Amino acid sequence: MPRLQFVGITQKPKESKRERGKLFCAMALAQVAPREACRRCDTEACTPTPPDLLEGSLYRRSLPANLVDLTSVQGKSRFSQAFVAGTAEAFFPLVSQYQTQSHPAFCGFTTLTIILNALAIDPARVWMYPWRWFTESQLTCCVELDSAKTGGVTMDQLAQVGRCNGADVSVLRGLSEAAARTLLLDAVRQNEYFIAVSYSRKALGQTGSGHFSPVAAFDEASDSVLILDTARFKVSFDFIHFCIALLLTLCAVRSVLGEIQGFIRGDAPD
Repeated sequence: MPRLQFVGITQKPKESKRERGKLFCAMALAQVAPREACRRCDTEACTPTPPDLLEGSLYRRSLPANLVDLTSVQGKSRFSQAFVAGTAEAFFPLVSQYQTQSHPAFCGFTTLTIILNALAIDPARVWMYPWRWFTESQLTCCVELDSAKTGGVTMDQLAQVGRCNGADVSVLRGLSEAAARTLLLDAVRQNEYFIAVSYSRKALGQTGSGHFSPVAAFDEASDSVLILDTARFKVSFDFIHFCIALLLTLCAVRSVLGEIQGFIRGDAPD
């Protein structure tokens, strides 16, 4: 079966009823508020939301100084070095199947969807006739998507969803720094299996809590890994320093959840 790996897992903190109420009210107002017709096409469809209803909304976030944007000069240099060194082989099949998560809490499902499609696993069921393809909405066998919106998904739950959908998934915990480095380097040097990491955004100086995303490359010169962040509406793809950032975030996840975290590896079926 296709193999698949994730690193660490966290759950989303539950919103208070008051916070959910404010969000639902804002969404409802944004949908029903009268808008002027667009001057170009004479419809309301592409008219911006009124400024008073934009209060509290966000358009992306800036990366902290300890993370390097893939599209920056330094990011391009790191990727070029990884490509020449042969430690960016996983990037191409993953980025060719990349998608942005459709809900703020779906990072795990989106990561799994990317990897299942990158492994070229036939879902054996129709997405939109006549096409068979994996999407987040199809990954409902073990965890209800609606419950995941508020409670998140654990690493073991996500691994089971991957198994149910044809991948050979293993969860690896308690790895030493040397073992984790070897695991990631071996993974990015080929495209037969893939690894995803679940890390603490807060430990990296970002907003939010736990987050899943695939690992696509490793630049040994800067000792950093390339994360294909599934929350493209929030931040871009970025390099995270392996020792200082990645391992520390896993330790932070462990302290928050009170459980040992690790990696999930996903392979295609034999």
